[in-house]
Formats: sequence, C-alpha cells, structure tokens
Amino acid sequence: MPARMFQAGIYEMQNSLGKRTAGVLDENNSVIASNDVSVIGEVWENVSENTSKAIEFYTFDGKTFKKLGKGNQLDYTVYCEGEDDYAKGFVGIISVALSQLKHYYDEKYDKISFIKNILIDNILVGDVYPKAKALYLNTEAYRVAFLIRTVNEEYASHDVLSGLFPDKNKDFIIGINETDVVLVKETKEDVTLGELEKIASTIV
Repeated sequence: MPARMFQAGIYEMQNSLGKRTAGVLDENNSVIASNDVSVIGEVWENVSENTSKAIEFYTFDGKTFKKLGKGNQLDYTVYCEGEDDYAKGFVGIISVALSQLKHYYDEKYDKISFIKNILIDNILVGDVYPKAKALYLNTEAYRVAFLIRTVNEEYASHDVLSGLFPDKNKDFIIGINETDVVLVKETKEDVTLGELEKIASTIV
C-alpha cells in the first residue's frame, strides 16, 4: 500500500490547502494519509459506498470526496474539508497529483516484481523480452546481481541499500526472503571484476 507516498504528497500540498484538512482513504474506508495525523487509522463508514455511486464528486459530513481510480475500480478516495467550490477544486487537484504518484508507484513495483520473477525462474523465457519492453526497461543495458544475506537483524538491509543506491530507474532492490536481498545494478559494458568487488565492498 503506497500510504507513505500519499502522505508525502499531501504534506507537499499543505501550504496550498491553507487550514483545510485533506487526505486519502483506502478501499476499507480507513484514512491512510492526511495532513491531520490524528485521523489516520480512523474508519469512515459509508464514504466509499457513496463515492462509488457519484459521477465526479460527493459531499458528506462537511467534506468533499472523489474516487481515485478508473471506471468501477475504487482503490482509494480523496477528500478535502468543506463542501464548497474551493473544496471541489482542491480535491480535483489532489486527485490528479496522487494519480500520477500512484502510476509511478505501480510501474516501479511492477518492474521489481518482474525482475524478481526472472531471478527465481518464475517466468517463461519467451515472455521476458516483451514484458521488459512493456515496462520500459532498457533491454540493452548491462546489469549485475548482488546477493546480500543479512546476519544481523538489527539493520534493515533494504533501507540501507536504498540509501546506497538511490537511482530507482537503474538499480533495483528486491527482497527474496527474510534474510536475503538482491541488488540488481546497471553497469557499463566493460565493467571489471575489480569494479564489481569495489561496489560489493560498499555494501558490506
């Protein structure tokens, strides 16, 4: 669930919202992001049911709501305090911004799932190339995989690796199980063993 991503997006819009509260609900009517952190985790009954029936916007309990999804698929619901035109405008802007963030999030994790399936041999060879093209992965790039096994549970290896290799378009960090993480890193064509060992040494 991209709750952390939605929360960051809402905070970025805080100045534009003024004193109004705004946020996102999931498919279970639970508030997963808001500039009013006190409501996060609350369950708001009847919101999703009514929003799914609305063509565009829906007002309820002093708030304006809009679904974040396509067609009948209701993944998330955006809300803003108020039932006036300003609230409707804010909800519209927030919906567009968060839809773009969600698209990026979904695409990113589709790529990670795809690469993981390659690593664990869970995809047909004939499906690899067309799937890579569909995900806009550079099929001509040279990549190397590092297997990192955690022996000290005190450290979150995934978070550490994310800090060491922040380029999410070229480097992919994939959890295999409770102890093993794989770093798939893009390299130059003529990378040497010494250079790979140097990269590995930065991880240890």
